[in-house]
Amino acid sequence: MLELGKQIGGQRAHDAVYEAAQAAVTQGRPFRETLAEDPHVSAGLSPSQVEARLDPARYTGLCRLFAERGAAKGREIAAMIPGP
Repeated sequence: MLELGKQIGGQRAHDAVYEAAQAAVTQGRPFRETLAEDPHVSAGLSPSQVEARLDPARYTGLCRLFAERGAAKGREIAAMIPGP
């Protein structure tokens, strides 16, 4: 939505993503299909750009790092808890 907003404006991008999500649920179709069908989306992003934006590996940012740090901290705390 953020990348699309740069091309077509934030509110229109929000509306397009929301409408595509609603259509995907009500029609039982993949979100990427309903999103790609929106003329505002196709005017702002190419099909390959849409696919790239929907790839979880490209938008999870620092989530993996935060999860790994949290898990390490959890193990550290668990190691300090006395056994039975």
